[in-house]
Amino acid sequence: IKQLIVALDQCGINLSVSWSVEVLHWAAMSGSRHHAARCLEIYRALSQPLTQQTMTFLVGIMYRHIAERRPSDCGVGIEVLLTLQSSVDILTDSNLWRPSPVYPQLIWFAVSCLNSGMQAEYNFATQLLNKLFDKLFIDAQPSVITSVSNALLSNSLSPANWEPPYRGIQSLAMKGLMARSTETDTISLLLKFASILPYCSVIDPDPKTRLLD
Repeated sequence: IKQLIVALDQCGINLSVSWSVEVLHWAAMSGSRHHAARCLEIYRALSQPLTQQTMTFLVGIMYRHIAERRPSDCGVGIEVLLTLQSSVDILTDSNLWRPSPVYPQLIWFAVSCLNSGMQAEYNFATQLLNKLFDKLFIDAQPSVITSVSNALLSNSLSPANWEPPYRGIQSLAMKGLMARSTETDTISLLLKFASILPYCSVIDPDPKTRLLD
């Protein structure tokens, strides 16, 4: 796909944008999990920046996949998370933290995927959050980093009508410490929070809790 796009670009034909929209539409409308997954692979090869339309398509694909999938079937969910990871990889300083609903939506989408009962989906969601925070530390002002971290550690700014209700990222992260396959990425994420906020607020925000070293 990439070689074809390069060849067409050299001929003055730029189809990357239109193809990316079309292939996401196919993925969203397809009744075949295999077909949807292949469409997402093609989209990643087109290396297009994340937009509100793209985010809407990907959230819709994930929602439909969760509603219709069989037990232990997380293939499409993983492809969606890989696609978002790829989108984060190509973000630049100029467009990552500009005022836009896309990036808060991306962060909260990744957090919501930590509710998954499937270790593979959970792991890819944690990797996505790690990538986002790596970008955040490089590109954003300290006040933005602290604000985003505090929002994730409390339930005051979480999206409305979450089920189960959002109680902070701590309890979701604790799940990741219970399996060897998810432990490393979970610890990496918690360390990012702990590098900018008091340890007690990262581990447990309840002031009545006694923490022992």
